[in-house]
Amino acid sequence: MLASAALNVLIASQGAIRIAPGNVRVPIPSIARKSSPELGQYYDLYAAPRDAADLDQPLPINMQPRPIGVRKRLNDVERENDWIRSVHVWFVNDDGEVLMQKREKGEEFAGKWDVSCRGELTAADSTSKAAVKEISDDIGLRMDEKSVELMKFCTVPHSPVDANGNRMPFAERVNEYQDMYVIPAPVAVKNLDRYLSNDVVFVPCEELFRAWIEYDPAYVWRPDHYRHELEAAIVRMGHFGYSGWRNNEPDPYVYRPVARR
Repeated sequence: MLASAALNVLIASQGAIRIAPGNVRVPIPSIARKSSPELGQYYDLYAAPRDAADLDQPLPINMQPRPIGVRKRLNDVERENDWIRSVHVWFVNDDGEVLMQKREKGEEFAGKWDVSCRGELTAADSTSKAAVKEISDDIGLRMDEKSVELMKFCTVPHSPVDANGNRMPFAERVNEYQDMYVIPAPVAVKNLDRYLSNDVVFVPCEELFRAWIEYDPAYVWRPDHYRHELEAAIVRMGHFGYSGWRNNEPDPYVYRPVARR
């Protein structure tokens, strides 16, 4: 369960802004958005999952992606099917709505709704440092790295190729270990009146999860194990209004170490 002390640190240090209740999509402040990752940047490579079955579940809680001591440019990573690491940060408000951004022109899946803040780890970055950077770059929030680090709840593998080796056209094209964070909103945003954007909105969790299940073309698709972990993390943050859209079912997403051969 996410540390309540860390939530208090974030909210107390950043202050609060009012978010309208209900299921209305509410534009929130943003800053000038960053461009796509530079192909000239280098990325640390990681060992691939051991078998295809590992692609459909999060890493065990006591396991991290294993670096292999090699760095490559992003275009080489894509061409050679290597594995890198990224951060996905989700902001959730008290009404159980998640903050989403529309991908920019020139990005993969441009114009589709996606995670609140996201980005690949460049060489030598820690996951928490990368998360803090993406939060600042994407939506203008300045957050404490140690507090943000406590918000990480799992790491999920992502591959554009399914278990049969077939390319999935609706999946992102890079192999990634995606470190997932859930952070409470609202929090203070500097220059509140200057950065309103219709490309940054709150969406009800139920709407997002159904969009993924139904392959809604307006959203960047995420697989079932990603959805399960995000939903479980939101439900466990008990002060939020969202209690799961399968209310009559037990929570099947308890984190358990996976037996390794």
